[in-house]
Amino acid sequence: MELFDKKNSLIIFTGAMVVTIGFIAMSLVQKPSPAQSTAFDREIKQIETQSDSSELDAIEKDLMETDLEDLDKELESIESELEADY
Repeated sequence: MELFDKKNSLIIFTGAMVVTIGFIAMSLVQKPSPAQSTAFDREIKQIETQSDSSELDAIEKDLMETDLEDLDKELESIESELEADY
């Protein structure tokens, strides 16, 4: 009977460790790095600060200040990750 109790305890302990390690791994993978999130927040804030004016000069100024150069930067990394999986 004592062997049975030790075996059950070992199985329960191993299961708990697997679940804990899995949870920690998932938390580390899902967190964006602070540098990425601050750059993203900065870009969103810049887009949200466009003027409410319908004057042509204000619209042109907003267009010139909006940086669309890196718009597809994240798409390229997503595509490379998808291709690496196959």
